[in-house]
Amino acid sequence: MRAAAVQLAPVPFALEANLAAAEAAVRAAAAQGAQLVVLPACFNTGYVYSPRLTAAAEPPAGLSLQRLTALSAELNIYLAAAAVRRQGREVVMVAVLVTPDGCLTTAAQRRLGPWEAAYFAPGAGPLVADTALGRLGLLVGWDFTDPAAWAALAGRVDAVVLPAAPVRLHRAVLNFPAARKVHLAELMPALLPRRAALDDLASGYLGQAAAALGAPVIHAGLAGRFVAQLPCPRRSFLAAALTRPRYWAWVTAAPQVSLRATFYAASAVYATDGRAITAPLLDAGLALADLTAPPAPAQPPRAVPPAPIPAQARFAAALLRPALRHAYATHRAP
Repeated sequence: MRAAAVQLAPVPFALEANLAAAEAAVRAAAAQGAQLVVLPACFNTGYVYSPRLTAAAEPPAGLSLQRLTALSAELNIYLAAAAVRRQGREVVMVAVLVTPDGCLTTAAQRRLGPWEAAYFAPGAGPLVADTALGRLGLLVGWDFTDPAAWAALAGRVDAVVLPAAPVRLHRAVLNFPAARKVHLAELMPALLPRRAALDDLASGYLGQAAAALGAPVIHAGLAGRFVAQLPCPRRSFLAAALTRPRYWAWVTAAPQVSLRATFYAASAVYATDGRAITAPLLDAGLALADLTAPPAPAQPPRAVPPAPIPAQARFAAALLRPALRHAYATHRAP
């Protein structure tokens, strides 16, 4: 099987332009013999912390899925992607795998990343699709940091498809009015000793997961800069600066903060021994790899280790959760 991970840099909420860029990349991958093409999460809307992301969620048979389905049939390829989608009253991040004959498999992200709970709800988690290409496991977004999500796929898949859009928030900068700024790692000192490990989160850590599972991982992410307003700004700032009282007075200006970081990018295909078959991408482009069915494993899959996210970050996320859920309830209202 020839697989392609597509890395894109979509413009936030420029739907038609983003769909056209995704289509061009898919056609380029198919022209190079790709049978399975994976697009990133939010390939259609872009990924940003904004109520507009919730509002941009499409119905199950929305325009983006229609385009993917038509492209899959025309090019005779398997096509995977993820986007925010309305399911009843909820908005969730859903990965979809489309087959050339129009069959769909969907999986909704279960573990939400930083601040995502303000814009969509958790779903049921990973699923396995039995296809002519083999058993394909679907992971979505920040589910890749959850060892339980990998465990749900262990021994059940021939490859894992991961559309994601992770952001290097451990290197984020908060820009305040009057040219003041502070790095998030200054507010949360526990991030500093983990910076190198967190830099490797969307690359080396995925290689570890592929080796533990004994199944290749096809990861498609976003490239470029990430810029957003700080969600639930005052509470977010205080949760981050909980152990840094010298910054507490800055909280009054938190609603004017601009959060700036970069996407991880690093789209690549990882082999069963953990190595990257393709060099992780830095900019928009394609990562193509030929995958062969691995021999029967000599030992059962191993547990994927926990992601190197410090306890301070997890504690801050727990403090924020009620405020983020309240914000989501407001954003999802029709």
